[in-house]
Amino acid sequence: MTVQTMQDGTGVDYGNLYKLSATPNTSVVHDVILEVEVQSGNWLITGDWTGREYDLVAGYEFDFNIELPRYFYRTQSTVDWTSSLTIARMKFDIGFSGSINFYITRYGAPEWQYIAGVQNAGYYLANSSPTIDRTSIAVPIHQKNTNFNLKLNSNSPFPVSVNSMTWEGNYAPRYYRRAG
Repeated sequence: MTVQTMQDGTGVDYGNLYKLSATPNTSVVHDVILEVEVQSGNWLITGDWTGREYDLVAGYEFDFNIELPRYFYRTQSTVDWTSSLTIARMKFDIGFSGSINFYITRYGAPEWQYIAGVQNAGYYLANSSPTIDRTSIAVPIHQKNTNFNLKLNSNSPFPVSVNSMTWEGNYAPRYYRRAG
């Protein structure tokens, strides 16, 4: 089977070739096919891909890693650094995106634990890319703001856009104010 490349005749590499994963409930939405041979502007792929041409995607694998900062309670004019803040959950508004995963760790711990993800697990139209037009996800945290790190990660060849993030939690000021 031959697939037309995105080369312009100058030998410029326009990315890798990916096979979409058929495994449901997985955080990986693609597998990299390494057996690609370029001949005369065509990519030659080993195996019989007849009828499965739409399972292939050509593009760059872009490592999207964002480690979010520590959050504090803020009013219009001040930030309360001394308060006790327990974050129950963070809500993310995800725009037009491929897959995105959320990982959490305790401060100082080297190990990241997977807690949530946005994948289009087989619920997209045939002959289209596995991207989500718009969705919201609530990521459970249940930690003090000084006890955790949160990371967003994606390594798919599809775009990722995070439009907004809000948090919900319990705020207790350090000093009581007495009325009166």
